[in-house]
Amino acid sequence: MPTSSPEERFARLLQLKQKSQQMQQELLQDPIVAEFMQKHPGLPNTVLQSSLPKILEYRNNRRHCEQCPGLDHCPLDLPGHYTHLEVVHLAGDTRLEDRRVRCRHQRVLEHQQQIRRNILSYHDDREAVERGYDVQEIASREKERTPAVRRVLQYLQQVTHTQKLPKKGLYLQGGFGTGKTYLLGFLLHELAKLGHTGIIVYLPEFVEDMKLLMNDSNKLQTAMKLLKETDLLVLDDIGAENLNPWVRDHILGTILNDRMDKKPTFYTSNYALADLQTHLSFTHKDGDDHFKAERLMNRIAPYIEVIHVTGANQRPMHSMKNKEG
Repeated sequence: MPTSSPEERFARLLQLKQKSQQMQQELLQDPIVAEFMQKHPGLPNTVLQSSLPKILEYRNNRRHCEQCPGLDHCPLDLPGHYTHLEVVHLAGDTRLEDRRVRCRHQRVLEHQQQIRRNILSYHDDREAVERGYDVQEIASREKERTPAVRRVLQYLQQVTHTQKLPKKGLYLQGGFGTGKTYLLGFLLHELAKLGHTGIIVYLPEFVEDMKLLMNDSNKLQTAMKLLKETDLLVLDDIGAENLNPWVRDHILGTILNDRMDKKPTFYTSNYALADLQTHLSFTHKDGDDHFKAERLMNRIAPYIEVIHVTGANQRPMHSMKNKEG
């Protein structure tokens, strides 16, 4: 195999050097890089030369982001994170440092994931939590619902303004399918955006589960601890459950006793408060016990604002279930 002469090797090296210089010049004249340099005038050439790999990655990332195909098809090495350049002056030395920064789409995704983590759903509409709620849809439903919608929005505005949760919750009372659960789900979803945790519990099924856990103290205490400590608790369809004295007095009573005057609890029900007390007084085991019902109501009534939700049943008849709406 013939060897090249020194002159030929020198010519190739010179050619490579010229090509490298041309590429460097094209990189530094790229509009994206030129914009960066305009923001940081007077950068020493030595700093630019020593940071060319960082500048190249910065330029390439910016190009990809300008033609963003979405997070699912993000071409960056770390999807959703682009290279950000910073000029650092330290002890008389100037250098370029790069770091990974979350893009707007990644921040939105993480925010949505945090909202989902903030809200737990116990036998209730998890799909609504996942897809979120539409404020316009909330506001545009039947005019009969307007007062209830307005009060829920006022509650949300109050928390947003004060950055504090009121000690009182809301008690949404109305007929089947009038959107009570949807309204409180919306409220939880919006408050979760502010960092508050919440649990929405479909009470009839929760009560049946608690009966099954009577002899499993660890699981029972774990479930009760979650409901006691969450920032926001929604007891959905209270009054539709089949109570026994133990669930009424030792589960619901204990949870509400721990929360009252500390954290807001919200309710949906077909019952007015007086009728709810009558319901809570009766169990199949002990019959009527008005004293125990009154004691539980003393953990509910003083810590809520009653809101009447009126309007037509929005559920299609063929898909109606026993769950409250």
